Amino acid sequence: MSVRLRDRTAAGAASAPAAPQPKKETTMKHIHAAALCGALFLAVGCAQQAPLNSAALSPGNLASGMPYYLPKSFLRVTFERAKLLDATIVVENRPDLSRAFVARAGYSAFSNDLYTIETTADGLLASVKVDTDEQSDEIVKAATSRVTAILSGEDAEISLRDASTDAFSIMINPFASEYRGSGKSLGNGMTLSTSYDASVLEGPTTPCPAAAAVCVPLLVPVTITIKDDKAKFEHIATVAHPRHVMGIRIDRRPCVRSIATLTFKAGMISKFDVEKPSEVAACLSIPLDVISAIIAAPVNALSGRSARLRAQKGVLEQQKALLEAQQALIDAQIAAAQSN
Repeated sequence: MSVRLRDRTAAGAASAPAAPQPKKETTMKHIHAAALCGALFLAVGCAQQAPLNSAALSPGNLASGMPYYLPKSFLRVTFERAKLLDATIVVENRPDLSRAFVARAGYSAFSNDLYTIETTADGLLASVKVDTDEQSDEIVKAATSRVTAILSGEDAEISLRDASTDAFSIMINPFASEYRGSGKSLGNGMTLSTSYDASVLEGPTTPCPAAAAVCVPLLVPVTITIKDDKAKFEHIATVAHPRHVMGIRIDRRPCVRSIATLTFKAGMISKFDVEKPSEVAACLSIPLDVISAIIAAPVNALSGRSARLRAQKGVLEQQKALLEAQQALIDAQIAAAQSN
């Protein structure tokens, strides 16, 4: 869903006869103030603008932008002790209520800028499109939409266990301290642990750039290990970084035609297309089939050890492609910034 407001810039109004304000076409929904505490508010658009502060965003005053959340990754771990090597792990992304942002349209006179920002029902980004031309002095801004289904207790572990077969279905936060090191005991000699590069949780949180950016999480690999005295199962999942954020710049210089389209799956960017003169970051893509395989598919739920190993190799290759595409996008943005 996207909502549009039309208005004239001050510069445009100065060069044209006074006219009645165009009718606003908007749908407003209140958002519980607690959901936005500590949020960062970031500019999105074709001009450098200061970010909003928390006082500027309040229920009933949301026309200046669309709220959205970054995804927080959880792992659904399902297995039976007698069939430990057949365990399945699926990444599930939920809105991270501690990382709320506002997509805000920046604009300049003598340009007709169309911003279309769509979110899912629970506030994750679905798509962002910026379509500009160099003629008109009107602006079109994406206004607020819905942020619904506010989740509570999202860090709580959900555990279902059949005691007769030692069958488990557990939802875990891969970065929770209880799973690091030797891991957490599941009873009967079984443990579940996670490991990742120590630098993931070191240092300050990296904020999203405050000008002309759509904010997306960096992605990192996490190894999940389940073992008992007879067997050991390992799986590598690619999940949203809990601390660091990357800003996808979609701004433009005045009087330059440009179109930028970002698409997302489960709140994680899958494609970034730009039509813009001398734009080095044009048409960088993380294929949807790679994203889908990493986020949703329990690809190692296969019978036979050799089949599982082949499947795991495929997952590692897909994750490598995903992380390489992410790095290419970062490098391209750095190159674009240096060339401007």
